[in-house]
Amino acid sequence: MMASVGGLTQKYGWKYFEDLRRNKGTVVRGNTDVAQKVASGEFAVGMTLDYMVRGMRDKGSAIELIYPDDGTIAIPSPIAVMKASRNIAAATRFVDYILSREGQETLVRLGSLVPVRADVDPPPATDKADTILGKAMGVDWDALERGIDEIKTKFQDIMM
Repeated sequence: MMASVGGLTQKYGWKYFEDLRRNKGTVVRGNTDVAQKVASGEFAVGMTLDYMVRGMRDKGSAIELIYPDDGTIAIPSPIAVMKASRNIAAATRFVDYILSREGQETLVRLGSLVPVRADVDPPPATDKADTILGKAMGVDWDALERGIDEIKTKFQDIMM
């Protein structure tokens, strides 16, 4: 939520959320609720995690996934070995596996996640990572981190 609100306010300002609220925009408890309400027809559109939509679509739900041309929110999912890790060798093997072709194929197969490797196909009917990232909204992550308290307060004041 923080990445979405932060990115949207950096691009469009708080007026975006003021207009959204005036147009009866709704905040629900979580990403699963958003996807289920769109799939059921209760909501015409919603913002949620792409892998949830793909999972529902693959099970026959009448839900579609779009990455907006004017900017999608791409949330990085970093992986690293911390130097304070108790078992650096095992942690390194895990990271190596996740970033390997086999590991990325497993993430696609079991999690419907978009692989970071160009030599691994994304889930069916899904763009490759470079295409999605080409549509990604520029987010100033440092500014977002510095403004967390303001973002939370202002968002709650407008949308809740």
